[in-house]
Amino acid sequence: MMAVAYKSERILLFLVLLSIVYISFLDVMRTYQDSFMTNLTDTSLEVGNYERHDARLAIQNVISQQRITCGKRLPNASVASFAAPESSMKPWFTNKRFTIVIGHDNMNHVQTNNHINAILHAMDYAIDHNASLALIRNGWATDVLRKLFRGDEDLSMNEWEAKLESKLNLMILDRKEVYKGGNYYDCTNAPCPKIMQYMSGDEMYYYHTTANLSSVIQRRNVVLSFLWTHPTTRNPSAISSPTMSLEGVQKSNVCSTISKSLPDQYVVIHSRWMKKDGCLKRLGRLAHWIKNKTNATIDHKAPCLLSPKYIKSILRSRGALHYPIYVISDGLNNDIIGKLQNHSKFGNNVKTVPQNVSWVGGDMMLGILSSVFIGTPISTLSGNIARARIALGFDPQTNILFPQKMKKNDHKSSEWINSCEDPQCLYDVRFLNHYVG
Repeated sequence: MMAVAYKSERILLFLVLLSIVYISFLDVMRTYQDSFMTNLTDTSLEVGNYERHDARLAIQNVISQQRITCGKRLPNASVASFAAPESSMKPWFTNKRFTIVIGHDNMNHVQTNNHINAILHAMDYAIDHNASLALIRNGWATDVLRKLFRGDEDLSMNEWEAKLESKLNLMILDRKEVYKGGNYYDCTNAPCPKIMQYMSGDEMYYYHTTANLSSVIQRRNVVLSFLWTHPTTRNPSAISSPTMSLEGVQKSNVCSTISKSLPDQYVVIHSRWMKKDGCLKRLGRLAHWIKNKTNATIDHKAPCLLSPKYIKSILRSRGALHYPIYVISDGLNNDIIGKLQNHSKFGNNVKTVPQNVSWVGGDMMLGILSSVFIGTPISTLSGNIARARIALGFDPQTNILFPQKMKKNDHKSSEWINSCEDPQCLYDVRFLNHYVG
């Protein structure tokens, strides 16, 4: 009996020691994961960092990122989502033929998201032409990046610029630096190009890369995931200004619409009516373009009219009829919101964004963090929300921009399906023409 008791004590002691070792192992793994994720966030988002990521890819199914923006946890994204883009993008001024410069001209005739697209297209242009990219300090390009993506860190302007240069593989220059460089030519190879080549904002906005769509998506995901996880949350000049109202301070905060009381699951609808029925006219032309280029059919009215019947169909197909619904709009057709709020099924869930926090940055972040986003393909704001959502790990099927109307068997009612749920559609000129991002 004593032998049996002694053996039982040894087994019990062994199990206790095994438990201690296991707990210690878990602590070590948690520490390693935190360290790994910190390092990954600091390095793998850099467009100029092109070391091999084989080790990271090998453990992508074991460790996933837990990322937060505006206090909200983002969907888990594997390491593969943040792999560096194609190796043709090299660090600043390495083996480049010339430098393209943007931001020197006046681009006040278009809105914020046109500026964003022009910057993204300039990055494409630089890659396609083996060039470097420079932004004019205090020009329209740096202004929009500073307005939306200043981050919440206490960085000086020089520190913020240095971080942006490193992460996005570009250079921010004074006008005098650019003008001086513009007088020099690199005649190593014929023909003899200028070292500095000025490109207007409009030229870049309408530029379409020839790269394959998978490469474009990969490079965009890297850039957009960095930008939208570094939103401007406090504008030092706005906060310190004695004449700046509380509303003014809020409207310099990209997280202004993301309150602690915001539910985890909600829907955002973007109403972009435009002046003189501009939405319907532009969408009609785009639907015709898509039909000619891809033979796909999209509803040429629903994304503009946003009828309760259309919205109900989308919400029901996504299991979101009971979700809170927030409408962001250009304020040019309030009848759309009124009809939604009067709907018997979901009308009580429809809300508008308070004016004191509603601005382009806050509205976009609200859409980006939504569970379901319903937009219109003729809006660069809608397109950029949808692309940012994909870059941050949201399911592409929760972006509704290309609805197709399907008749039911009774021919008296209709349902809508998403004509294209492939994220490539958001980068395909055949689907978005010049609205592509």
